[in-house]
Amino acid sequence: MSNKRSNSFRQAILQGNRRLCSKALLEETGLSFSQRLIRHVAYETLPREIDRKWYYDSYTCCPPPWFMIAITIVEASTFRQNSGE
Repeated sequence: MSNKRSNSFRQAILQGNRRLCSKALLEETGLSFSQRLIRHVAYETLPREIDRKWYYDSYTCCPPPWFMIAITIVEASTFRQNSGE
């Protein structure tokens, strides 16, 4: 079986593994409360270190658009029911 991966691909994979082997998120100091909360959620819910690091790096603290629409509809229906009395 031949190795069909390019050298640059293999090098990128090795560098990524080297960078994520240490518990980088647990060793970080000077994090704000929200950053520590995101780190805690990542470690409690995601099994692999690479997934935890990706979640921590890409989390934006913005709710998904469908959530905002759903909350708006719930608020509008609640307001309508309370104002009709």
